[in-house]
Amino acid sequence: MRETAIGDVLRDRYRICGLLGRGGRGAVFEAIDEYRLDLPTTGQRLAIKVAHRGLGQQPDALSELQREFQHLQLLSHPNIVRVHEFDRDGDVAFFTMELLNGALLSRLLGTRNAIALPRPYALAVMRDVGAALAYAHSRGVVHGDINPQNIFISNDGELRVLDFGGTHELLRDRWSADNELPQRVPEVTPGYASCQVLEGQHPDARDDVFAFACVAYVLLSGQHPFPYRTAIEACGQRLHARRPSGLSGHQWRVLQEGLRWERDRRPADVKKWLDRFGLTRAAPRLPSLPVLVNATPPGKPRLLLAVTVIALFALACVGYWAATDYDALVRHLTEWGGQARSSLESTGLLKAVPESASISTSAPAPAPASTHLPASTPGRPAVTRPTHSPAVARAAPNSDTLALVGNAAPPVHIELAADTVDVQATEATAHIIVRRRGSIHGDVSFTWWTESGTAKPERDFAPVVPHVEHIEDGSSGVTLNIPISATPRAQSKSFYVVIDRADAGPALGARTLTMVTLQPPDQQPPVSDP
Repeated sequence: MRETAIGDVLRDRYRICGLLGRGGRGAVFEAIDEYRLDLPTTGQRLAIKVAHRGLGQQPDALSELQREFQHLQLLSHPNIVRVHEFDRDGDVAFFTMELLNGALLSRLLGTRNAIALPRPYALAVMRDVGAALAYAHSRGVVHGDINPQNIFISNDGELRVLDFGGTHELLRDRWSADNELPQRVPEVTPGYASCQVLEGQHPDARDDVFAFACVAYVLLSGQHPFPYRTAIEACGQRLHARRPSGLSGHQWRVLQEGLRWERDRRPADVKKWLDRFGLTRAAPRLPSLPVLVNATPPGKPRLLLAVTVIALFALACVGYWAATDYDALVRHLTEWGGQARSSLESTGLLKAVPESASISTSAPAPAPASTHLPASTPGRPAVTRPTHSPAVARAAPNSDTLALVGNAAPPVHIELAADTVDVQATEATAHIIVRRRGSIHGDVSFTWWTESGTAKPERDFAPVVPHVEHIEDGSSGVTLNIPISATPRAQSKSFYVVIDRADAGPALGARTLTMVTLQPPDQQPPVSDP
């Protein structure tokens, strides 16, 4: 088997243009699909996982790469990395998958230097990872190695769980020195694996819960529950994790259930476990990666009290000033507003606004970087995907708002109506709704197209190349209709609808991608995770 290098072209189609990382079974490259050069740059590029040359002499190891692909192909979920096709070019085996731009959760946490994420963002990460695990468990797939190096956050705040194919390699048979007794050697991240997995037992859903509970603890506190120790070591030393600040007694008891040493005492249903923990304070959507890196947790109660006292005193002074010299108050407020705006623009928290503008705007997040950030360890490659760069960055939840006096119409933006859409076997068309928020006056336009997943263009659905769509004056939305093939399906398949900003079009909202799932006959649509 030849070694793949930058510049190679696989199957006369995929041109290798960069190395993203190397793992135990293979390397992950960035590639250009030369069959899709008519698409925008983001539609041309993808990631390719190529088996190592040595696997050619190991049929079992090579089949593991194919099983990894099959596991990921089975799991079509917004929070699980998407794969496209498994293929071979001579003696080179590989599969293609989506390309992501952003960073692993491990790198994000390391950059924050053990400072916990603000609680709404930590809960949002827990919700998205939990949704991915619950979906996988419902289809009989156990991850087996949940840890921050297998959780990826894109520049625009999308979360993906990686390496669901690692389960089948956890318990590879190894022979001892005398070649008489097989030894089970688990290939997992020691700090997050349960005692049972570290002892060589086959992982089940309860072991995913233990690892996930460790990740949740780090998100909520900034620290590992048992620093620098494996579960076996912590259990042997009878260590107990300390309650993270800000958790209620009920939440702490639920989190402790996931951290129990005994497998049979841990919950197996991730969704029910998270429902009991309570995620009502979670942010509706993660902000951009730069916002997450720089977000600061709430201040101490004393600081909050001091700020409140100062604010009340300032309001009292303003009230007195307004009563005695109203004209001077208006003049000074105008000057302060200009100074505040200049300060925000100089720090990048607010885009420059013409002096004559009369709008209400939130401080947007810094524009996401486009560089690829590989994994911090060579054993776990980072899979990256380019993102769009909308002209208006998404504002961070709970960001301060600078209101400029005026009566202008509310800003307009467009977004997809749902994260997922199910199409039953009896339906011949997928209907995808795009909504306009803000003013409904005037025509607005946007660009949209389809991307393949486990469902294949032409065979399963009619592909759509990037083109401009319009929402007419007075209308709050438009429906995109995609013809679906009548080809029989034995299992569910998925593809994706993507929207982007057209020239001079409105800003994009939070939802720019919808997963469309084609259901097989006699299958009820799955219950959506919260």
